[in-house]
Amino acid sequence: KWANIQSIVRTSSLSILALQETHITEQDRLVIESHFRKLKLFVNPDRDSSSNRNGVAFVVNIDKVRWDEASHTVIEPGRASLLELPWHNGNTINILNVYAPSGDDRLNEAFWKTLASRWHGRNRPPKVHILLGDFNVTEATNDRLPLKRPPKGPVEALDAFKTRHSLLDGWRQLHGADGSNYTFSCRNRDGSRSWSRIDRIYCEKPLLDQSCEWQTTYVGALTDHYLVSAVFEPENTPFVGKGRSTAPAFITDFPDAQKLLVKRTIQLDEEI
Repeated sequence: KWANIQSIVRTSSLSILALQETHITEQDRLVIESHFRKLKLFVNPDRDSSSNRNGVAFVVNIDKVRWDEASHTVIEPGRASLLELPWHNGNTINILNVYAPSGDDRLNEAFWKTLASRWHGRNRPPKVHILLGDFNVTEATNDRLPLKRPPKGPVEALDAFKTRHSLLDGWRQLHGADGSNYTFSCRNRDGSRSWSRIDRIYCEKPLLDQSCEWQTTYVGALTDHYLVSAVFEPENTPFVGKGRSTAPAFITDFPDAQKLLVKRTIQLDEEI
């Protein structure tokens, strides 16, 4: 499984991968990191049964992220973790990874209310910029197939948490209220199949404006969930289109290119 995960991180050029229902212990983390040296794990196992249920984790690509400057906080054991990462211009970006309870609307509602309470009082964690994970609840009727009205209690509790942190459903914002996209499928007792969009990414409006490539990708037998992903870039990041990502060395032989490079280097030095 971890060979497949490393392959997905590499081929999809992922900086961070958030996992849910991981069943990873601290000992497992050490073994995984020793075998896959390009990956750094931040794990949050279930308190009572770490290898059998629940658990969330961040998988960080050490070639793309300053992981040694990251800070990982367990918000709810086995259910929610906050990762603070260095961002642009000395800022940090705070990502909350959640695995909400399934099969019981009351437990799901209570989870969001408990989570919200963590941000009250003096020792509250920093503000959430990105919220992602397996929510085990949908917010719109067309987020399920067959169509199904979402439960009121969990949706209102989740909405209150999102409002507190000014978070928007990125995919929904881009595709409108009538759009449909499913991230999980299961077979019912009668043999029919149901689909739902329970895996989502929420973010602040400024980050949404700086995002692109919102995708839902099938990753094979690795999991019965689809991979939900997006690209978030600092403001003023240059656009990189198709073709070469680096200029050939001979380009510096041209006088016009030399002048442009010198001018841009001086400008960057002044900005720094």
